[in-house]
Amino acid sequence: MNLLLFSLLASFWGGSFVAIKASLESFPPLFSASLRVLTALTAIAIIYKLMKIDTKIPKKDKVLCYVLGFFSISLPFSLLFWGEQFVEAGIAGVINGTTPIWTFLSAYFVFQTEKNSVKTTLAGIFTSFLGIYLIFSPKIEFGTSSQEIYGIIAIFGMAISYGIGGNLAKKIMSNPAVTPKKAIYHQHVSAAVVLLTASLSFEWQQIFAVKEIPLKASLSLVYLGVCSTAIAYIILFHLVNKWGTIKAMSVTYLIPVMALIFDYLLYGNVLLPIQFAGVVVVSLGLLILQRPTNLLKSLKIGHQKKRI
Repeated sequence: MNLLLFSLLASFWGGSFVAIKASLESFPPLFSASLRVLTALTAIAIIYKLMKIDTKIPKKDKVLCYVLGFFSISLPFSLLFWGEQFVEAGIAGVINGTTPIWTFLSAYFVFQTEKNSVKTTLAGIFTSFLGIYLIFSPKIEFGTSSQEIYGIIAIFGMAISYGIGGNLAKKIMSNPAVTPKKAIYHQHVSAAVVLLTASLSFEWQQIFAVKEIPLKASLSLVYLGVCSTAIAYIILFHLVNKWGTIKAMSVTYLIPVMALIFDYLLYGNVLLPIQFAGVVVVSLGLLILQRPTNLLKSLKIGHQKKRI
């Protein structure tokens, strides 16, 4: 059952990039992002009500959750939705897969909570960025539009923001009064306000120019808010409770794969062999950064078996 939920979680999050693409066919980016958050907040509030989950936290901690909401939802969603106007959904999913790199780098250099050796850190960073280069080398070689370049930069900004948000979450949720479920709720409250305000400030002409709302756009936003956010978090909390954080969060490695599969099935986009190789190299870099001891142990065991 847990494996099925794990696969479902990877599908929900991997499919979100295609759903974002569909929503952007009808709505401007910030408005699409705000509708996703509002839909998610409504679904979360209903689920919490049914499950009798308390959302009350001290005022000072609420402010911290609002700051966390900016780095974990408002800013990354803004960058992702804007960037996907010009970038394929599968590529966006692959860039999202680099989030653990930025999480580690911000933990190591900014928050100073990672204790890896310098050699291990440099090896992981070099390997990861080599993979990123392989993924985007065809675009560098054959040229790409300036809009697509800006879109790629924006989506990398999303991944960096997620990385910072991940480290802030560790600090904020070390307080027993701020559980992950409570934090998620208050993050969405603040993000809904920020995104809707930004959208109405900068996109009001585009918003009021919308004459009709196609079924495709409506379904994509329901999917994003209910499946990829509300239900996805409930599944994640369950898996963390049953498996532990590290095993549950290994779903991160499957998200780019699912994004590429959905992008191919719905839009016909496919990566070149060198780009697939880049995805593998990035994953190897993440392994070196996140679990260097286990990786080195496995390499030693493999070497000893060969000698035997």
